[in-house]
Amino acid sequence: NFQRLQRQQRLVRIMARPNNGDDTDCDQIRQTTSRVTPLSPVDRKVNQRSSSRMTPGITRVQSTSVESKARGGSQLEMATSPEDSQMDDEPNSKSSPRSLIVGFGLMLLFSTMALAKLAMLPGPIFTPTSTADTIIIPYTDAYILQDAGVAILTAFLGYAFAKAVTTAFDLGYLTSKESRKIIHTLSAPLFMLFWPLFSEANGSQAFCALIPFLNAFRLYLAAQGMGEKSLAKAVSRSGSPQEALQGPFIYVCIMAVAILAFWRNTAAGTVSLCTMAVGDGLADLVGRRYGKSNQWPGM
Repeated sequence: NFQRLQRQQRLVRIMARPNNGDDTDCDQIRQTTSRVTPLSPVDRKVNQRSSSRMTPGITRVQSTSVESKARGGSQLEMATSPEDSQMDDEPNSKSSPRSLIVGFGLMLLFSTMALAKLAMLPGPIFTPTSTADTIIIPYTDAYILQDAGVAILTAFLGYAFAKAVTTAFDLGYLTSKESRKIIHTLSAPLFMLFWPLFSEANGSQAFCALIPFLNAFRLYLAAQGMGEKSLAKAVSRSGSPQEALQGPFIYVCIMAVAILAFWRNTAAGTVSLCTMAVGDGLADLVGRRYGKSNQWPGM
């Protein structure tokens, strides 16, 4: 390795010389590539200084640079290590899934706003006291802006909540089981606390259902290795990203169905989501601790 380093440094010094049109440098290059030339004490000191300043990414001098020097060229072609190329590609690999998620969310939001503007989503229901007939008021611009604003707010807060849990998992403050239970138990109840902020229009449930659909898309990207790897590991039991398409994906799909089917009109949707989130989430923790001595008869 030391001889190879000496040969590379000698090549660099020869290539840095100005080309006078003769073949002296070419002969020295061929001799250097064929054997190792002993260095003088002065050159050895210079090499020690230059080797301490060399960047780790420079590994070898390409053979094409020797040919370019023989033709009169002075450009050096250095090869970088795979770690450097991976670091250069890492920001693009992280920004691409994030742009996909933002683009998908904006597409859903603008599509829902267009449906509400075209009166394809029902507005508030007004029941006059004189008659028993109900009148559906069209979806106004104020209702559209209110529902769109609350949808953006809940999407941002939901992302911040999941990011905080996954960051604590990456830093080692939470185990995989604890992070999974926190997301499973608190996601739906915290989301339902923002339901009263949506407008009184019947079509506001479509805006609310955008959040579970957006989270389902995030889980899909994470399971395919295109999104947040920490999110897939935090919500899975075995740490496999493919497990994000099982229980967590079904979780957000059930949440979207409950919003579209029941919404705030009946307590069935609220009770079912609380049972799925809090009941199922705490069943494992409470059952493992207190359920061993309180088994059902015959079990």
